[in-house]
Amino acid sequence: MGDGLPVYALPGGRDAGHRGQKVARFNAGRPLRDASGQDLRITEAQRRDVVDFVRERLPGLVPEPYAETTCLFTNTPGEDFVLDRWDGVVVASPCSGHGGKFAPLLGELLRDLTLPEDPAAGLDAVPGRFQPWHGTPVRREGGVS
Repeated sequence: MGDGLPVYALPGGRDAGHRGQKVARFNAGRPLRDASGQDLRITEAQRRDVVDFVRERLPGLVPEPYAETTCLFTNTPGEDFVLDRWDGVVVASPCSGHGGKFAPLLGELLRDLTLPEDPAAGLDAVPGRFQPWHGTPVRREGGVS
């Protein structure tokens, strides 16, 4: 964050032909009640904020965009992910595209939440109706499958 401007950058994705860098303001758009209100427009002020940020903070990148798009994602009011256990069930809501930016970290957190240090204890805590093996984990040397 530079001067209070929340910006993130990722390698260019499918929508940019896997070229360059995606640089964007975080939560720069207006809140929507549902996706049908998305107009896909980028304002001149939004564009200028990102171009100025790149020019000032990311030397070596061409600041003017060669492609631009909007993205639509959900997040909680506090921007936290919903990760919890309830009655032996792990509940995870990383909030669509917002969570995708944190996929490696979320994977580790969910692994730890699902499979504690003793993997058998983690699997045994899952109610049988939710287990793909229908309630009978197969214990093998070095782990459970």
